[in-house]
Amino acid sequence: MSDHSTIGRTRSVSFGDVTVLRFPVVLGTNPAVSAGCPIELGWEQVAEEIQEMELYEFIRGAQRKSDRKGLLIPVPERAKRLMQAGYSIDEIANAVIAVQELQRQRAESLKGTTGEAFLDLMGKTGKLPMTVVRGVLRLGGLVGKPGESSPKKASAPTE
Repeated sequence: MSDHSTIGRTRSVSFGDVTVLRFPVVLGTNPAVSAGCPIELGWEQVAEEIQEMELYEFIRGAQRKSDRKGLLIPVPERAKRLMQAGYSIDEIANAVIAVQELQRQRAESLKGTTGEAFLDLMGKTGKLPMTVVRGVLRLGGLVGKPGESSPKKASAPTE
C-alpha cells in the first residue's frame, strides 16, 4: 500500500545565513610540513561575519579546490601571511630551522626500521602499496583474510 498523501506536494530544502568565524594566522610547529614554515590558526577569534548562503557560495566558488594539492599553501605565501601577522623574518627562519631539526631527528630514529623502508617507498611512488592497505584494513577488522568469503564487520567502540 502506498501513501498518496504526498502526491502533488513539492519538497524543498533551504538554508539560512552562514556564520564565518575568523582566526589569526600564527607560526606553526608541525614538523610534517613539506617545506618552509608551518602555519596554524590561533585560538582567539578575531572576527565574525554573517553572510547570506547564496553570497557565501558565490564568493567561495572561486576558492574551491578540486584536489588535495590545491589545498597546499606555497612557501612564499605562508611566509607572506606570517609577516602580515607581525612575525619577523628571523622568527620565521628560526621556526624553519626547528622544523628541519625535528624532521632530521625523526628520519634518524627510523633508520634501520621497517618504517624507513615504508617511507622510502612512499617517497618514490607517492602512494601506498595495496598489500599494505589490505594488511592495515585486515588488522583493523575491516576486511577478511584472503580466501574468506565475506569481510568481517567493524564494530563501533563502546564508551
